[in-house]
Amino acid sequence: MANYHGGKDSLYEILGVYRSSSTKDIERAYRRLKAEAEKDAAAPEELTLLREAHEVLSDPQKRAHYDASLRSDEFLRPEGPKSGPAVKWAPIFAVVVVVLVGLWFLFRPGGESDRIPEEIFAAAVPSVGRVNVIDIRGRATPHDNAFAIDPGVMLTTCQGFRANTQVVVKFGARTASATVSRADAKRNLCRLAVVGGGSWPLGINASGPQARDRAYTAHVNPQGETQLLKTRVRGFIDADGARLIELTEPVDPSQNGGALIDTRGRVIGVLTTLHGFPGKHVALPATWIEELRRAPVK
Repeated sequence: MANYHGGKDSLYEILGVYRSSSTKDIERAYRRLKAEAEKDAAAPEELTLLREAHEVLSDPQKRAHYDASLRSDEFLRPEGPKSGPAVKWAPIFAVVVVVLVGLWFLFRPGGESDRIPEEIFAAAVPSVGRVNVIDIRGRATPHDNAFAIDPGVMLTTCQGFRANTQVVVKFGARTASATVSRADAKRNLCRLAVVGGGSWPLGINASGPQARDRAYTAHVNPQGETQLLKTRVRGFIDADGARLIELTEPVDPSQNGGALIDTRGRVIGVLTTLHGFPGKHVALPATWIEELRRAPVK
């Protein structure tokens, strides 16, 4: 499923290159557009989109996953400008694409409108980062994961954070500075204001999953690679007026702050190993995400 940002249909259009462009073509396009944007004092959001497009398309593995995510949008899509008679067929062409995509989702194996793992992974890559805490000597220590819930806003687990804690969020080789805009120490959740990050927020499903639902965990491992792992909802644990999500697959400390995502690509929980239920694999509910999302800056 393609992402739509700033009037551009895909990361390829953001960089002004074709799907068949080589890595060198992508690198040249990025450097040219970046230089132009900096010269023209472009908005930070434009530079962020360029960096994120370059980060995905210049990495063969990330690019392959992203290309797979575009499969539902590539039917009859031409490479190159439309001109002449083709323009008047645009509305009909658009309707045909929508119908074909809808039929593909409806009649593929399983008959569900869920996303395929490649689509979910492609959406998670630019949205999930690793929080690093900066000490008084300016050294960065890896902490937990964070994921975008709004433009410029990310959510993380934050046990040990203090009011003056300095943090940055790393997206691959890119680093964005961040500040804690709201903290819920009791629930171990913090909302971050991230400069140049969170451009592609993940959707949130606050209604939550059902027992035995399939799901995915998305986090950045210690090597800086985004991982998407399969799991399933085992059941629920009542706590603090909400239902914590119990998972079938283990959650390890490197996944703290990562997103639990349903089969339609929406966040349904926050992964954590810091809870009072020994032997359980737990995710905090999306209702808590929504509460922190709406809370005023403190």
